[in-house]
Amino acid sequence: MSGHFLDLEQPLLARVRSLVEGLLPCGVAVMSAADYTHAGTLPTPSVLVYYDGFQTPTQRGELVMLDQEWVTVIAVDHAANAGRGMGARDDAGPLISALLQGLFRWVPPCGSGRGGLKLGPPVGPSYSKGKAYFPLVWTWSFPFVSPHW
Repeated sequence: MSGHFLDLEQPLLARVRSLVEGLLPCGVAVMSAADYTHAGTLPTPSVLVYYDGFQTPTQRGELVMLDQEWVTVIAVDHAANAGRGMGARDDAGPLISALLQGLFRWVPPCGSGRGGLKLGPPVGPSYSKGKAYFPLVWTWSFPFVSPHW
């Protein structure tokens, strides 16, 4: 790993922006967790990108493989679309497809990752206050070598 532990955030945000640009006529906001915290609300349609922790599935001596989990949450209007005869899935579907096709096996330009992003454990959609949320979990593995003390 070069740089810092959360180096993936900015390239991931840029990649998501490039993937969703022009997919919906009204545009798609792409937000980091910091953007979301500052705004206090998630606009629709949008994609929220945030870090969700890590695991250490492999440890050999000074080498540790870290599996970071990143989540992309697609947020779309649910109730508002019903009047136009469109469901939330009509807006979410193209966004989900774009992220699946564009992020699966994508190799980030940062760090010394071994391969690209992998799909993590599935999480079902949720619906609240007229909005629908479709999360996709991504795993990125990279080596961390402990310094000699």
